Amino acid sequence: MTQRRPAGVAPPPGSVERAYLDGLERWMHELWALGRNVVLVWAPLEKGLEILLIPHYVLADFASEVL
Repeated sequence: MTQRRPAGVAPPPGSVERAYLDGLERWMHELWALGRNVVLVWAPLEKGLEILLIPHYVLADFASEVL
């Protein structure tokens, strides 16, 4: 049986999990584009993530039309 790490506990430095988290952080930073994009939703896949991004101004335009 595989033990799971408690929520909120980071993997130890130098671990494979830590390397995956560091890669995910770099990838998300690129997608975020210094605030140009907003992550609306994400969903885990068997081998990766599915992410829906939109430019931030699209959300503002939509909100202004609805209100």
